[in-house]
This record gives sequence, structure tokens and C-alpha cells, in this order.
Amino acid sequence: MQVSCPSELGPDRLLRVQLPDGRLFDVAVPEGLAPGDEFVVGPFPTEGSEPSILDGDDRSSGALCECPSEAPPGVRDLAAENMFEYGSRVGIWRLLRAFERRSAPATAFACSLALERLPELAAAVRDGVARGLLDVCCHGYRWEDHVAMDEATERSRIKAAVVSLTSTLGAPPKGWYCRTAPSIRTRRLLLEHGGFEYDSDAYNDELPYWTRVVTSDGAEHYHLVLPYNLCTNDSKFAPGRAFSTADDFYNFVRAAVDALIEEADTTGLAAIGRS
Repeated sequence: MQVSCPSELGPDRLLRVQLPDGRLFDVAVPEGLAPGDEFVVGPFPTEGSEPSILDGDDRSSGALCECPSEAPPGVRDLAAENMFEYGSRVGIWRLLRAFERRSAPATAFACSLALERLPELAAAVRDGVARGLLDVCCHGYRWEDHVAMDEATERSRIKAAVVSLTSTLGAPPKGWYCRTAPSIRTRRLLLEHGGFEYDSDAYNDELPYWTRVVTSDGAEHYHLVLPYNLCTNDSKFAPGRAFSTADDFYNFVRAAVDALIEEADTTGLAAIGRS
């Protein structure tokens, strides 16, 4: 995703965009992205980067599994591990085929460790990027709580994530989205690391926008934010949440898109997460 930054920026949304019908609105929009065009596959790929006793964590992850983990701390939950493994063996390939059939572009929210461990999937992502069907947003090195890290640790984990994805995919990621909530330093650390064109650690809007970030040397930078959302998102399939069937997901997303179409004078983007 190539970001086109206007030469002069004001305090808010300062790139004037004209809709096909002639209406104007102010927003910072990445080059080539029209309102309503965003589709995010995420979080993907993450299988192999979740909390695991084999990776030194105190328990296997039961998050997003069909049933909560009942294994006590220090004991591997093979059922949970198998459910995550299904994603890397079956689920992600089904999604890639679905997007391939439709020539539909998508953003891959990629955990670095997952692609280290899944070289065939890394090759598929490289191919998708080369053909313009995928772009890559770094989803952290693995499932980690950036909000709980000190600055030195978080800086090192951002670096490790970028080094890893650059090695497996042949190019650094252009975007960033934390697996959990970002810290109050995350955005500044991304700017200080360099190379990021945007982050999606925001849920506060339906349109991209520019924000000012002051780095440790006192310099002020404009940085693009592409807001994400957990509303039109498959996390609602987790046990006890809103969705039980594919029709639940489809009808919810369709209603959201219909609402955006009806509000065409203030059109937003629907970030649809599917893993």
C-alpha cells in the first residue's frame, strides 16, 4: 500500500477527496484506496505464534477456541493446540482460495513467528504480494501484550517482528497492528523504528486520518492511521458472543455496508476481519 501524503497538512483531515458524483470531503486516503474498498483478513496468519507452553508461556492459549481450556497452568492443552493447528493446515488455505477465485485484494495481519514456522504459507503470502492481491500489516512478533511492556522491551519486539517478516517475505511490512492493545508508546516507537506507512491501532473512526507524533528527539511527524474495528469482525464467533452461523456474520456485515452506502456523503470504510 503506497501512501500519498499531501505536501501541506493542516491540523486534521486535510486531503480533499472528490467522490464520483462530485461531492467533496476532507480525509487522508492512501493512494488507490477509494471509500468502501478496504477488506482486511485478520488476524492472519497467527497460528504458531499464540501462547504455548512449548514457547515458554505458562499455559496454552484457549482464546478463540471452540471451548475454554481446562488445562491447569504448566500443562499443555493439546485440544487447544490442535484447534490452532487446524488454521494453518486447513483454514487459511481455504480463505486464500476464496480470495483467489474472486481476485479480491486483502490485507494480511501477519504475526512474524507464524510465518517463520510456516514456510509454505510465507511463500503464498509473497506470491500474493507480488501479484497485488495482498499487502502485509505486521501483527507483532507473536501474541504479546504490548500494553504491558516497558519501552526497551517493546522497541526490541517491534524490531524483531520487522526483521523476521523482512526475512520471510523479502520486504518489511508497511503497516502495524498490535495483537492486543498498544501501549502509550507504540506509535512513537513505530516512527522511531522507521519504515511504517501506517498503523491500525485505532478504533475511533471509519476513515483514515493523519495524526501528529512527537519522537524522542522532539521532532514532529505526520503519521497515517487506518482505523480497524472489532464490530464487523469474526471474533464475534467466539463462544458466548454474537455470531453462531455464517448467515449471522453475512447479515451483520451486509447491514454495515448498506449503512455506509446510505451515508455516501460521509462514506466510511468497513474493515472486515476474517481469520
